[in-house]
Amino acid sequence: MNQLLSGILDEKGHDVLRIDADASVFDAVKRMVEANVGSLLVTESGEITGIVTERDYLRRAALEGRTDEETAVREIMSSPLLVATPETTVDECMALMTDRRIRHVPVVDGARLDHRKLTRCEGFWARRRTERANAVARAGSG
Repeated sequence: MNQLLSGILDEKGHDVLRIDADASVFDAVKRMVEANVGSLLVTESGEITGIVTERDYLRRAALEGRTDEETAVREIMSSPLLVATPETTVDECMALMTDRRIRHVPVVDGARLDHRKLTRCEGFWARRRTERANAVARAGSG
């Protein structure tokens, strides 16, 4: 059986690094460097609204010539946020990351995020399982 993300979190820890959407890009980069991480969850009024990553910084700040101190995180963050749950398998999460070409997938336990975002991910995994089952069925019949 494929390992669940909950097992990885139990080993790695449950610390979540966040930054406010109104914080400067400079503050976000500084926090990522200090924590030696490649992403931060972005919050507005205590709710998670997106994610900011090193890639977001490079593509939407550095290459566009934005000023780090004057650009708000909300201007470069990725949203809507794609998430996984603790019950998601590692294979399902890797498939999501590969399909969407992303490197960071927050694991959410509970309904703190917009339900539409969770449903979008669950729909993706359901389609992936169906595609795999169809591929196995075709391989077995040929």
